[in-house]
Amino acid sequence: MDKIISPNNLIIFVSRDAEFAIVEFTKERNEKDSIPVEIVPMAWIHGNGKKTYWPSKSRLTEKELLALVQAKTDPSTGKKGDWVSPPCKILCTSRTYNGAFKRLERLRRDTIVSSSQTERDDDDENGDDEDDGDNSGGDKDDYNDDDSDDDSDDKEKKKKKTKKLQKQKSDKMSKKDDDSNFTLSSHSDSLINITCLDKLEISGVDILKSSRKRKSSVSSDDMPLVKRPKRDAAVLGSVPKSRSKIKPCTPTTSTPRTEVRRKLNIVTSHTKGNFEQLVLKKINSLLSMVEELLSRGKREAVLVKSATNLSLPLLSIDNLLALDVELGDALKKKNMQGYLCQFGGANPSDFLHRVMPKLIEDQLCEKVNWTGLRREMAFKDCKHIISTLHGATRSLFSDSTEASMEKIIKLWFNKYKDRTTGRSHGKKETTPSGPA
Repeated sequence: MDKIISPNNLIIFVSRDAEFAIVEFTKERNEKDSIPVEIVPMAWIHGNGKKTYWPSKSRLTEKELLALVQAKTDPSTGKKGDWVSPPCKILCTSRTYNGAFKRLERLRRDTIVSSSQTERDDDDENGDDEDDGDNSGGDKDDYNDDDSDDDSDDKEKKKKKTKKLQKQKSDKMSKKDDDSNFTLSSHSDSLINITCLDKLEISGVDILKSSRKRKSSVSSDDMPLVKRPKRDAAVLGSVPKSRSKIKPCTPTTSTPRTEVRRKLNIVTSHTKGNFEQLVLKKINSLLSMVEELLSRGKREAVLVKSATNLSLPLLSIDNLLALDVELGDALKKKNMQGYLCQFGGANPSDFLHRVMPKLIEDQLCEKVNWTGLRREMAFKDCKHIISTLHGATRSLFSDSTEASMEKIIKLWFNKYKDRTTGRSHGKKETTPSGPA
């Protein structure tokens, strides 16, 4: 740390790693305007921290000044008139230019806030002085008293109006509450009467009296709930035979599920007849569909004729070459694809394993295979037959490729022995053992 004495005789400790400083230029005696705070390289500061070098050219732009500061240009390199050494005061230091720039922004914000607070304080003091000046003087006091009386009258009138409006609102709200209470009471009375009537029909007069005692302390003779016609005591005492048994009361609230269950449980003779008719109709429709399917199965499938006059499957190499030449015609090729597609299949492999026996006999596989190795002919040379097979597979299975089709045909040729004689590679030959 280096020790520097400021112009106000304050000791400032500056770190040796600091490369930039925020400096406040102090006023000279002849100067009136204040000079702003700037960022300066530590190499420019001299005179024990009381002075700094600063470019004297007034035509320099901000970018040029910034470049001089960031580059830390040596003042001794330029001319004598290009640099000035005004007095200054170091406020703080930083190792980088960005750090110094951030600190400078903070200082400027603090100065703006402090200046705004001082202006507000000055305005408050001026307002207090004006109030004191208005209170002084007899005529002014009388004028202000008259104004204050008028203001007080206006305030009282406003208060009265607001009170009237509040009373009117409260009266309206109370009327609405009374109306709602009246409607609620009327609804409750009607509900009570309905429930009592239901109980009267179900269980008689005794239940009505017991419910009346529970609900109110007043006796039923003094204030009857239900206005019923006058009857004799004998009629009231005797209960009809149809209503002698008390029926269980069902809950008033019901959900869609409970309603559906009730409808399903309550089945009359009329609904039973309709249900039976519907079931019979559905059974008849199913039977007719089954009969149609059976009749279709009995019919013989009409196969599309092959596009060649040769007898299929082929038994000789000459016939195979002749078929390849015939399928060079586009029309015959299209007809052959339609003939092959009618055999169908679950996938390309299944389709080709169905189609190849229709074209080539297993005996011919002893003379022909895909590559022609150890055989008389290579099947890959029959290009028109292969393109016909590929077109048929693509028409049924769009994802099939030529490479996958070639693999399937190779396997079919290689496994001709398994189809003719069965697999013998897993069996051991046993010789009959006779007496020695």
